[in-house]
Amino acid sequence: MLQLLFLCLAALMVKTALAGPACIKEKNPCDPTLLCTFKTEWQSKAHLYAYYASNDVRRKGKKRTHDGIRWNGALYEAAMAEARAMNPNASATEIKQKAASIFQEKIRQAAYDSFVNPPCELGAQPDLSRITKKGYMGMYTLSKDCSIWVNHYAAPIDPKVYGKTDTVCEEFYNKDYAHEQVHQKICQKAKKRGETEHRDTINEMIREEMKSYRHSMKLSEAYYRILLSQCSNRLPNNENIRKQLRNVSRLLKGYETRISQ
Repeated sequence: MLQLLFLCLAALMVKTALAGPACIKEKNPCDPTLLCTFKTEWQSKAHLYAYYASNDVRRKGKKRTHDGIRWNGALYEAAMAEARAMNPNASATEIKQKAASIFQEKIRQAAYDSFVNPPCELGAQPDLSRITKKGYMGMYTLSKDCSIWVNHYAAPIDPKVYGKTDTVCEEFYNKDYAHEQVHQKICQKAKKRGETEHRDTINEMIREEMKSYRHSMKLSEAYYRILLSQCSNRLPNNENIRKQLRNVSRLLKGYETRISQ
């Protein structure tokens, strides 16, 4: 049964990406560095999600939230204040659109400055070369046509041809591409409804980023927990591995092929 689940997962990964080597394998020997690398990536996405969630105006004034993250709003309020000061005569929508771009700059810097690598099992340290390569600056979705691109040294590259010979774990490209497809689907729906202007405002942008990072966070955690089971002091917990494999399969299901066959 476990072998069948790994085969199903492998098939999903081939359809989703063929970049670097797959690091999640059926018979992985315990690799503390790889385990730490996946844990660090998971925690970094959770860290970003928390920043977006704490600036989601829907949480303002609420004592309880489903994920335990309360309204802070410092970055939100600062972005809105700067947007108003730059153009006090702008409409409410225009101010919120400008605030969205200001907020994105602020949150990236704040999250980067405050993130601390989590303590890792077996005293390991993350290997950043397994997460990203030089020049890779993530992926993004264009608002004008909802297309997805890789940002490589600030130049756009088609994600379906990017990174075919990388040594980066393909699971990280899978995660980023799936993240952008969450944006892409929201973008396409907004275009059909004629709501693209509303989508670019700070409130909607934060909600959209939360959806995307929630997916990235869950997928990263599932990968990590597979490796954690394989590094157990006891015999590998096959039931835990099966559970996380099902999570990965569910999270990748329905996403388009990244690399052309």
